[in-house]
Amino acid sequence: ALVDGEDVSSEVIVEDEVDETTIGSYVVKYKYVNKDGFSNSTTRTVYVCNPSVTTNIEGTYKTIAGTYRDNRKGTQTPYAGFTVKIKKICPGFFSIDDMLGQYYNEYVGYGPKYDYAYDFSADANWSLNPDNSIDMVSGGYIGAWGDYAGPLSNASYDPATETISFVITYANMDFYVVMQRQ
Repeated sequence: ALVDGEDVSSEVIVEDEVDETTIGSYVVKYKYVNKDGFSNSTTRTVYVCNPSVTTNIEGTYKTIAGTYRDNRKGTQTPYAGFTVKIKKICPGFFSIDDMLGQYYNEYVGYGPKYDYAYDFSADANWSLNPDNSIDMVSGGYIGAWGDYAGPLSNASYDPATETISFVITYANMDFYVVMQRQ
């Protein structure tokens, strides 16, 4: 850390710990207080990766048959044909641009009307495991409604068909998402 060209690294307080032996994501806060009592802080997300995960699921996917919303009252609403993008953060960790497979943005039509404020993407990060199962690391927050989707279940990647499938719960409904790499 530098202040006016002077190295002040020894004076920076690290407020969070990273367990280098436990795979996951960690938000670390760094704080610096100068001689006049003024402080500054910043955060950084640190990922501890599993070196055995070499599969890369980054890409553009399209929801396919088998994607539907179940309202838990006997109605299933299919909604295939929508684009979802996954980006690689680091080996084994990925972000997804809409964890509901574009249900609200594209199928319902909220996206263009409300500047895509209804996607479940804020900090929507996944970890891919050696067995190709997928865990939600963080996210699922939808700013427009101020709440979260989750939990994520039965999530996996099939390398033979380049298909990702999962179930995520939101507002007492279950979203069954099946998407194939394009």
